[in-house]
Amino acid sequence: MPAPRIARLLALASALAGCTPPAVAPAPVAAAEDPYEECYAEEVRDPCFARIEQRLLAGTGGRVVRDGLELTFHPRQGAPVTLYDDTTDADVLVRQRYLTWLPGIGYHLLRIQYYEGGAYFLVSDRTGAHENIPGPPLVSPDGRRVVSASMDLEAAYDPNRIEIWRVTPERLEKEWEASGDACDESTPWGPSDVRWVDARTLEWVKNEHQQPDYRRTRMLLRHENGGWTLREMGPAPNVPEP
Repeated sequence: MPAPRIARLLALASALAGCTPPAVAPAPVAAAEDPYEECYAEEVRDPCFARIEQRLLAGTGGRVVRDGLELTFHPRQGAPVTLYDDTTDADVLVRQRYLTWLPGIGYHLLRIQYYEGGAYFLVSDRTGAHENIPGPPLVSPDGRRVVSASMDLEAAYDPNRIEIWRVTPERLEKEWEASGDACDESTPWGPSDVRWVDARTLEWVKNEHQQPDYRRTRMLLRHENGGWTLREMGPAPNVPEP
């Protein structure tokens, strides 16, 4: 499958309509966990990846199936959604690996791996609605929002970005975003240590790459008066370089 077609597929915006679980729901995996971690120590990883993904897909009750380089989602309503791995050229490598089912929002989660860097992808089990997000999703306590953050200040393979998506009956709507890669940023920064304090409040750390160390600032992001308000809360404890 040519890379442009993959890019178009990842860019499509669809509707989210409900949180009905698969016929046999797989056990949820925390966003920070990687079910393929054991494969990284192996010299030849593909057989290990395939074995673990086959086990994960078996838990979807046939909702998600792999056929060679094709990973197909069969939603309860609407047409199937098929993603295509591209292994023809290392420079445009695209691989999709299934991760888990997120029952709080009714979406399947997968990791997209490129030659350098990657992204995450959410697909609705009911409608096939899908969105491309920069990092692992964290669902709010009330299930009405998702935050996704990514930081790569060293290699710059992945974006330095944080996004909030609101779950509506029709779709996922991007409600707020900030990028440390923006052209108007004098000092690049990346988000880390993201957590929900409550359904309307997030805490995270802004990491600014200033040699020879990082400047870390605690940030408070709260939904109030119909929008998101960002405040600095002072220095965050120093940790080893992200």
